[in-house]
This record gives sequence, structure tokens and C-alpha cells, in this order.
Amino acid sequence: LRSAPHQRVRFGGALVGRMPFDGGVIDLQLNGADEIFFERADLRWCGGKLSGYALRLHPGLAEIDAVFYADGIQLSRLFALQTAIDGEAEAILYGKLPIAYKKGRIAYESGFLYAVPGAIGRLKLNNADMLTKNLPVGDPRIAQLSKAMKNLALDVFRVDLNGEGDTTHLDIRVKGRSAEDPELPPVNLNTSIEANVNDLLDISRGLMRLKNPQR
Repeated sequence: LRSAPHQRVRFGGALVGRMPFDGGVIDLQLNGADEIFFERADLRWCGGKLSGYALRLHPGLAEIDAVFYADGIQLSRLFALQTAIDGEAEAILYGKLPIAYKKGRIAYESGFLYAVPGAIGRLKLNNADMLTKNLPVGDPRIAQLSKAMKNLALDVFRVDLNGEGDTTHLDIRVKGRSAEDPELPPVNLNTSIEANVNDLLDISRGLMRLKNPQR
């Protein structure tokens, strides 16, 4: 079974674990029974778009490696998918997400997400312990940072991702100023946390369930 190039499939939504996609368009070609060549995929996700190119799938393939480019992702919707940090966040993100899928598990490889410096953003954390835990115990900056990040006007927000098995290392840079208390010093924080992406987003329950696929 073979097809001509540029066969287009549209879908109205998809679910990866409990991580929703809002639809998308995939251009593909069938190269016999042993290969599907995804020429391009544009997936609507978290208010923006993920785009991937030139991915070949074979039956029984043990591993899949793909690179997606993020455009206009809403940090508020992305933040709502996780449960590790209590609060809200607002910014528009761009970046690159290399993703590996192996044995029903997803891992992020070396990638990044960032907000355009100077663009409007906001961070409201009810508990900033996860971002301040690398500071020495008793450091006076902990209380200042925790108070400022209850309502922080963002100037810089960037996350660099590096994967190791199920564990993703997140290097986070946050820069801004309290939107409520001008007496607080500016925030310029670089910190690292680790997360199991599959547990955090409940991805391992199924790779993808499509809604309303159309040719």
C-alpha cells in the first residue's frame, strides 16, 4: 500500500495521557506496509502551535525521536497541566522541544522554551519553595523572593530542558519585579529542578487518542 506525497489528515483534538491537543494538520505519505513518512505536523497545543518535520515510523519501531518547534504557547495553559508548583503564570512562549518516545514513555531531550524579553508576563506563586530550594537555609533572599513571586511582573522567563530517562532537568531563569510592593528588590533567579514528565502529565496511559480525524 503506497500513497502519493502530501496526503493531508486533519483532526479536531487529541489526548496524550491527560495532555490535550486542540487539533492539527498532518501531511504524510504511505511507503508500503512498513513505513509512514510524516512530512509535516502542525499541532495546536496550549493556545499556540507545535510544528514537526520529516518523521519516519515503522511497525515495531522501539524508539521515536522527533523535534517540535513551539510558537505562541500560552504559559498559563502549560502551567495548568502540571501539579508540582501551586500558582498561575502568564506569558507567550517560543522554543524547541526534542522529544523521545520509548516503551510507552516520553522524555524530553535538550530543548528550551522562552518568553520574548520585555514582553508582558506575570507569575503568581502561592508557594515558591520549589524555585528557592537551592538557596542556603536562612538566606534572607528566600523570604524576599517568595513574597515577590506572589505577584511578579516578568521581564525574562526561560526554561532549558535536558532529559535523562524519565527525569527531565529544568534550568529556569526568572527575572522581574514585584507588581505589588516596589520596596522589594528585583528578582533575578536561576534555579534547577527535576521532574518525571510522564508522572507529571500522566502521559504513559496512552500515546494518542484522536478526535474527529478527517482526510
